[in-house]
Amino acid sequence: IPPGLRILFGDKYNYSIPLALFLLIALPFDGFGVVLRPALFSIKAQKGLLKITLYVLLLIIPLGALLTKFFGAWGFILVTPFGSSIAIYLRYRYLVAERSEMSFDWRYVFRWDEYDREFLARVIKIFRRDKSSDSGDLHKFL
Repeated sequence: IPPGLRILFGDKYNYSIPLALFLLIALPFDGFGVVLRPALFSIKAQKGLLKITLYVLLLIIPLGALLTKFFGAWGFILVTPFGSSIAIYLRYRYLVAERSEMSFDWRYVFRWDEYDREFLARVIKIFRRDKSSDSGDLHKFL
């Protein structure tokens, strides 16, 4: 447990720290979902998005309750990344079924290539510059 968290919150939240860290697994899936929702809205697929959300809820709520019964808080935490990934998969399939030109090669999502190296080099370059000059380099970058 990081000492800073121990100083700020004491020892009473120690049990929840691994739970919160495990929830970080769902963040990449949720980040991708942030992109898919407006894409579905743009093609006027709100009904499809509602159906997908209901399907995921009907799957995740009973599964979460069952796993919570057997594994406690960890059971519910385990369902979160699973629910996010199922929602992303269904949204993407629906989007491609409606607009096939919006499909892409998934290998690019999970591959580290030249574009990623250039992006990381630019970010590192910004943070290595002289800290005393407040020239707003980060805002220019973004």
